[in-house]
Amino acid sequence: MLFSHSRFERSKIDLSRERLSRNVEKNAITMDFYHATDPDKVESIVSNGFQLPFVYDDHDGRIPLEGCLGQGVYVTRNWQTALWFGRALLRVQLVRGTRIPDVGGLPDMKVIDSLKREFGKDVLSPHMTLHKVIPKKKKLTLNELVALTKYHFYRTWGESFWQTLGKSKRAHGASLQQCWSMLRRYKYDGFGHSTSDIGIMLLAREKVAFTELVAVASDKLTLGELRFDSIDELRSHFKKNGEKKYKDLAERLKGM
Repeated sequence: MLFSHSRFERSKIDLSRERLSRNVEKNAITMDFYHATDPDKVESIVSNGFQLPFVYDDHDGRIPLEGCLGQGVYVTRNWQTALWFGRALLRVQLVRGTRIPDVGGLPDMKVIDSLKREFGKDVLSPHMTLHKVIPKKKKLTLNELVALTKYHFYRTWGESFWQTLGKSKRAHGASLQQCWSMLRRYKYDGFGHSTSDIGIMLLAREKVAFTELVAVASDKLTLGELRFDSIDELRSHFKKNGEKKYKDLAERLKGM
């Protein structure tokens, strides 16, 4: 569950001292991203936009369905990665003005070491509690916050998702969510890393725009459908071998 913005959290960030991080993926709106879903949901996405996922429980009612980085719409630059999460592969773009901090790769260890010296080792712990670690009179700069987010992102998802599935690295997820809660104060729409196995999570669902239904995989996804070297090869394969109703749907959605 995402941490809420408390008065304390707002006091921890100096919103006036720095511009948005230089690590923001400034060219993201010119790039193609991919999102996979159930084929039956494609027309609803095109007509009504992406929706945040929920599940329904007889006791608790509607419950947010969270992915690896929390509840949101997930996109990736890697279409092969996307296909593991749904049969219908959509090409999407981020709308102008979308803000995403790039938290992939190694953090700036000079900044991390500085934070550790100033606030102690607990700032790097898997279950960091910000209001206990950082005194009320102290404020993280944006550069420090991005570096800290990168640190906890790497400790959680820095290796291949499939190589570390179920391992203890996931323990830093709680600290990562606290960093994300603070990043939202900078008007970021999501976070993640566009080429990682996890991709980017966008809490602002309206920032993701449908572009194309690229292909619909078979009922049982086979490695054969992931063997292509390019998205153009997959698209061509779908046009020749895909189910007629989905090929007709892809044609009908062109230009929408």
